[in-house]
Amino acid sequence: MDKLQIQDRLERAIRDAVEQAGVRLGHGNEYALPAMAAHAAEEISKLPSDFDQRVMVLQGISAYESLVAEMVRAATVLENYPPGVIGEDTLALARAARGPFPPWW
Repeated sequence: MDKLQIQDRLERAIRDAVEQAGVRLGHGNEYALPAMAAHAAEEISKLPSDFDQRVMVLQGISAYESLVAEMVRAATVLENYPPGVIGEDTLALARAARGPFPPWW
């Protein structure tokens, strides 16, 4: 798989998770989440084996689905946070809750 194919799969997973949660990406996340997927795709594309790449893509899909779910949860605890939006504040909380998780974030 090449970098763009990997990136497309990861970004699609993010978009699908956002849509399934019934929210939209707020300020900053329309760029931050695709940038995270692009970075992960760059790292995954360096793996020598197609099998390893495919395994990492599946792990990435799961990781981003979990991250979006955590962002949705974070939006419910932030005071005066606009409903139906997951923005930079929710990303920061979700990443803090999940901890570092290379290469995904």
